[in-house]
Amino acid sequence: MMLPLLVPQLIIHGTEDTAVPIEFSHSYVRAARDAGDDADLLELSGVGHKEFLESASTAHSRLCHWLTGTLEEPSAP
Repeated sequence: MMLPLLVPQLIIHGTEDTAVPIEFSHSYVRAARDAGDDADLLELSGVGHKEFLESASTAHSRLCHWLTGTLEEPSAP
């Protein structure tokens, strides 16, 4: 792995994902954190591999919420 990436990361993994074992995401997040990265894992119950791409899904909403909080610039004093 080419870590650290030096950017905040959100790894989204559905518990019903049959394409990628969830342990891959657990291992990656551990490695990223150990390398000093700000990495979070969001496990979504009942969600499969690509649901976050569907704009009406809860997974997509959670992704957008994280992106909004991560990309907002701090308020000036």
